[in-house]
Amino acid sequence: MELTRNYEKRHFFVSIAVIIAVSIPFAVPFFPFIISDVMYATRETWFIQTPKAAYFLWGAGFLLWLLATIIIYYFNVNKASLIVGIVMFILSFIPIVLGANHYKELSDDGVTFSEISTLDQKHYKWDEINKIVYHLEKEKGKRSILEFQFKDGNNVKLVRDSHLSNDYYKLREKISEYQIEFVNSKNSSD
Repeated sequence: MELTRNYEKRHFFVSIAVIIAVSIPFAVPFFPFIISDVMYATRETWFIQTPKAAYFLWGAGFLLWLLATIIIYYFNVNKASLIVGIVMFILSFIPIVLGANHYKELSDDGVTFSEISTLDQKHYKWDEINKIVYHLEKEKGKRSILEFQFKDGNNVKLVRDSHLSNDYYKLREKISEYQIEFVNSKNSSD
């Protein structure tokens, strides 16, 4: 029995699907933060936080890539499957771009952030902050929240994780320098 090489187009797509499937668990935990850091960090930046929703958006984009290659493979690389796959691949960039744009930053200049559903960035200088409310979480396993309330009525919440704890002294310096009101919330279930 002689072994023959079979270079069907569909084998290419199943190979790509396997590569994507294997890459997702490694890419999703790292890409959002790395991309946020590369795209938005400046010399004045001392803290960037990538919200959980950004990770889910990146995951959705990668899953659309995976689904596109599986559809092309499953339907034997016919014209309809290629069109559906290409459309899904193009649509996958919507959650990826929204995920890449969803971040929160503290810098010497102030607070910058972007909401999940928009590409607009909001920037507030330190003197535009009305107060910071510290929502201390007493329940084990839950993280405390810092809520920045701005003079125009807008607000943004940062999770106090280990990264923010490392830079907390810089935040306290800004609070002192700009005499920003800093209060603890009354209840921990906020």
